[in-house]
Parts: sequence; C-alpha cells; structure tokens
Amino acid sequence: MAALFILTFHYYDDAPTKVQIMEPLMKQGWLATNFFMMLSGLVMARAYANNISEGHINFESFMLKRYARLIPSHAVVLIVFGIIIYGLTLFGFRPQHPQAFTLHGWLEQLTLVYSWGFEDTPAWNLPTWTISSLLICYAIYALVIGHLKKLSLGNLVVLLAVILISANLFSHYVFHRRMVELALQFSLGRAIPFFMMGVIAELMTRGLMVNKTQYFIWATTFLAGIIFFAYENTNSVFNDNAILLLTCAFMAISSRVTFNETTITKEMGKASYSLFLVHTPIQIIGFRILKIIEDRLHLPEIALWGIWFTMIAFSIAFAFMFQKYVDKPLSQITTKLLKRNRKVAIA
Repeated sequence: MAALFILTFHYYDDAPTKVQIMEPLMKQGWLATNFFMMLSGLVMARAYANNISEGHINFESFMLKRYARLIPSHAVVLIVFGIIIYGLTLFGFRPQHPQAFTLHGWLEQLTLVYSWGFEDTPAWNLPTWTISSLLICYAIYALVIGHLKKLSLGNLVVLLAVILISANLFSHYVFHRRMVELALQFSLGRAIPFFMMGVIAELMTRGLMVNKTQYFIWATTFLAGIIFFAYENTNSVFNDNAILLLTCAFMAISSRVTFNETTITKEMGKASYSLFLVHTPIQIIGFRILKIIEDRLHLPEIALWGIWFTMIAFSIAFAFMFQKYVDKPLSQITTKLLKRNRKVAIA
C-alpha cells in the first residue's frame, strides 16, 4: 500500500485535473518514502542484529548481500529504460527534459552512487536515489548495531530524540530546507536519520507482542494522527516531526502483531520493490506517448481520467510480472553465485 501511495503521488502530476480533496495528502508524498526508509531499518535490525553483533556475519559479507539483492533488477530496469529513451530520441521523440537523461547520470544510477553527493539534477529513474542512500545506511548500521543492542530502553529513547533533533537542525542550518525535503545530493541527511529511527524502533519494541484488538486501536489512533497533521498542511517542522514519529510508531506496532499470511499478501510484499523500480519509467514513457496522442485527438476529460487509472492498473500488473519473471529469477541466480563463491545467501 505504501508503494501504491508513492506511485499515485508521482502519477498525480499527470492527472487531467487536480482534485481538491486529494491536494493536502498529495503534498505529503514524502510520507511513503520515509516509511520505506524506516521500514528498511526495522527489517535490518530484526533480520541481522544478532548475526552481526555476535560475529556470525562480517561487514563485507553483509554489504555484498545487500548490494547483490538491490542492483540486478535495478540494472535491468535502467538498461531497458536507457535503450527506450535513446531509441525514441532517434525517431524524433525527444524527452521533455533532455538534461535529465545524460550518460553521466545513467552511469551514476546504474552503480547506485547517484545520491552520494555527486549529482543534484533529477535524472532517469529518480526514485532510486533512496536505494542508493540505503547502501550507506546499511554500512553505518553494520558498524553500530553491536553497540546499539547494548543500550537500555531509556537510552534508546534519548538516542531517538537526539537523532531527530540533530537531523532537523542540520537540515535547517546547513541545507536551509526542511528535513523531509532533502533529496539527491542531500539525501543522506534524510535517509540516515529515518533508517536509524527504524532500527531504534525495532530495538525499543523487542519482546513486545500485541493482539489484534490492541493493534487496531493503536494503529487507528496513529493513522488518524498522521492524516490530521497531513491535512493541517502547515508545512511546519512541528507537523513534519509529529507525522514522522506517528509513522514510526505505526510501523513498530504493526511489526508486533501476527496475521495469517496468504498467497496474495506474500505476492504483494514481493512485488512492492518491483513496483518501486518500474513505475517511474512507465510514467515517463507512457504519459509522454499519451500526451502526443491527446494533443492530436483532443480527448474529453473523462477519457483522460480513464487513461490515468489504466496507467496505474498497468503499472501494478507490470510490477507483478516483473517480480515473477525478472526480480525473482535474478535473486535466485545471485543467491547461488554468492553461496558458491562467498558462502553467503541473500535474505
């Protein structure tokens, strides 16, 4: 659902008209991105905290696993995307913003160093700045998790507050922006705090279990708070941090309740990464072609809305197919290679 929110947020710029009731929420599109960064921290803490701190997996193996999990499918999308863009250019269909499709930017994205301070121009598959940033987050996490595990609950609360306050001050006085607005060459100032919030949330709630009734009460409360502050729409630092803390709390409490998995929920979880990877190339190529058709046919607004919803449905369907026929096989191949050469497996 978070991945779908990111897709809708990005596609909203291509909607036929702006829907007034949706405007406040769409202006908070950074919510889902921050959620994913926090979730990455929580998942890493749950999956690897013991193995890393107890020496069962070393820094090099851990980073190799993360890089090997992220880059194959990302590379496939970017390579195909590049071929299509340059192919369309040869036929006279130049992209609307040619400066965003340079070979230099393509290479930086391909190697996942795009957000490490080298570039500040939106380029190619723009959302991948987050997974580029996460590689740095993974490295920091692997180096500090052993120390964090030893902290008491009180110290973890203090550390969470210090991280959040420091990140806000750093963003304001160094970058002159709200923390939630940082991206591209400043993205680490946004990604690292959110990732570490997820790590700390996992450590703070170790051993906590909630039943479904308790979960629905707390989750509804947290979500109501998020919606309230989002629709208040003051763009204030207080609102930003209230939303961040409520999102972190919602994520943490959601990880402490057990629901029966189904085939559908498993496939949705697997396809979320694929949806994240493919939706922007589909948007750039698909809506560019549709804009050319629209200019020639002068379609009515209802038809344009039909096309817009069709693009969303197509992107979701394509993500499921991409996960099944590209991401899953590539993950299996890299797992076998790592087991054979380094005796590690991708989680």
